[in-house]
Amino acid sequence: MQNTKSLKHNLYLLAASVFFLSMLVFASFGELERNLIWTFNDKILHFFAYFVLSALLFGGLAYHVFSRMITTFFIASGLGAVDELLQFLVPTRDPSFDDWLVDCFGSMIAVVLLGILVGLFSKGIDESNLNSDDD
Repeated sequence: MQNTKSLKHNLYLLAASVFFLSMLVFASFGELERNLIWTFNDKILHFFAYFVLSALLFGGLAYHVFSRMITTFFIASGLGAVDELLQFLVPTRDPSFDDWLVDCFGSMIAVVLLGILVGLFSKGIDESNLNSDDD
């Protein structure tokens, strides 16, 4: 059972890594990104990208819920900063502090929602275990 749980966490972390690397590669193609921004607002893309990245990171960590929330937020925020700083190296891109703030906001909303959901589900599981012991 422990190996299955560990494999699940590793798959989430692998998915988070692939997702982040694909964001970096995609962002280096300025023309593709400009076309996408014409369809969607740049800030909406940043928000959802870091929301998804944070959800994957959260699923990959095996800490207590609050520690997972804090760790996920700091990792995602750090990766957002790396993403923005790497844009100095891409001629068609400009780093933006506002984009990084939106990345952080997307991460924060994801970890708060996931923390609440995990708390609700784990509380329900604990209560059902208590009720079954009373029989």
